[in-house]
Amino acid sequence: MLRWQGGKSKLAKIIIPSLPKHVCYVEPFCGGAAIMLRKPRSKAEVINDANGELINLYRCVQCHPEELAKQSVAMLHSRFLFDRLKDSVADRLIDIQRAARFYALNRMAFSASMSKLNFGYARTASAGLSAKRFMRDIESLAARLDGVFIEHLDWAACIARYDSKDTLVYCDPPYYQTAGYGIEFGIEQYTKMAKIAETMQGKMIISVNDIPAMRDIFAGLVIEQLPIKYSCGKIQSGQSRAQSFELLIRNF
Repeated sequence: MLRWQGGKSKLAKIIIPSLPKHVCYVEPFCGGAAIMLRKPRSKAEVINDANGELINLYRCVQCHPEELAKQSVAMLHSRFLFDRLKDSVADRLIDIQRAARFYALNRMAFSASMSKLNFGYARTASAGLSAKRFMRDIESLAARLDGVFIEHLDWAACIARYDSKDTLVYCDPPYYQTAGYGIEFGIEQYTKMAKIAETMQGKMIISVNDIPAMRDIFAGLVIEQLPIKYSCGKIQSGQSRAQSFELLIRNF
């Protein structure tokens, strides 16, 4: 439904086959929820994120899809609408209006950056926001979110709440020393994550950027290197996008 920086749509075909058997599936940093939306259903599923606007959107899609769909009348990819929504105060809106605002800004923002909101445009692709797309996204996501637990907790608290021997946690935290997420996530958070992975009852898979600091912190776990080509960033004429690497880390 959303365009999300650092989303795992490109790596889903690698990550999903590697998921072990489980009863409860948890994403403490769900973002665009690219993995959960593509994997087979689990008996219990949990999505969580620190971004309250994101969680509000998911809750409105899950609980009030018809009321949210009525907001589609204003869904036009226009700089006027973008500036008006960007300057509006989310706290002064009801939850459904806030959800529509967040969705519209996400679909119109350049490179899907929600921390640096700039109007997005293209010369070779259609507009990212449209009323038909909004209606279609609500319908498909509402069906997938049926029965899913939607949390708004600290990531570690979310893991602790749902941890069990039958739990699988997929962590896709903000990548260290990268921009665009709009939240602080210091090196100590990754150290805490490694400790939780080593001591928890269930299984954990972690995605992080491939840099020496991450290899050092997660050295006690199984580390696999994955190649990826990012969809945004500067490229010179006649060149393909540079290939980078990410790490897939497991405690099993």
